[in-house]
Amino acid sequence: MCGRFSLKEAEVRKVAVRFRATVDARLSAEPMRPRYNIAPTQNVLAVRMEGEERILGSLKWGLVPSWAKDASVGNQMTNARAETVRERLAYRQLFRTRRCLVPCDAFYEWTGERAAKQPYAFARADGALFAIAGLWDAWSDPQSGSVLETVTLITTQPNAMVSVIHDRMPAILREADEEAWLTDTPDAAAALLRPFGGEMRSWPVSRRLNSARFDDASLIAPVRVSEQPELF
Repeated sequence: MCGRFSLKEAEVRKVAVRFRATVDARLSAEPMRPRYNIAPTQNVLAVRMEGEERILGSLKWGLVPSWAKDASVGNQMTNARAETVRERLAYRQLFRTRRCLVPCDAFYEWTGERAAKQPYAFARADGALFAIAGLWDAWSDPQSGSVLETVTLITTQPNAMVSVIHDRMPAILREADEEAWLTDTPDAAAALLRPFGGEMRSWPVSRRLNSARFDDASLIAPVRVSEQPELF
């Protein structure tokens, strides 16, 4: 699965330039704070197509399908498996019409026993921004009529580096494939959901990452596993 990731870039417009997108009018153009521990149910940046234009906006992480009875279902729909995403009822129409990019610069996976799981960060070797493949939808609250826009991140089989730590990884797209993911046919898009083949690096990070209450630069700094406390 993909349960946490980071986006240290604090300027929305720089993210928009990287992904050749226009900033959604609803999203502040002012500098954001760097985020080191983005967790499910929080808002994330995402790039979607509106007509022929890419739009960078904000979506809540945890997909709520348009036909859902209530929004609580989003808590169980933070990830979609690449192997079944085209068949599952919640995702198959979205795969045809509502694919998106979720910008980040690192993601985290855990290994070890439940009581002492150790997180590891994974990033491109050059430290550059990259996109995770996602699907989005809009849900209308039957009581208030307010609209909630949400996203799920697609996961796939791990590459050699990630497989040492975990049996899944986010479906990372090559920059050259991002346009195809957003606009090409479902068959062409499905072919892009494969283990990332680019150069990556990995390092152990603080177990404070296990709590979404913490979100500061120390979370992504390398640590010595032997020095990690047993419990918080």
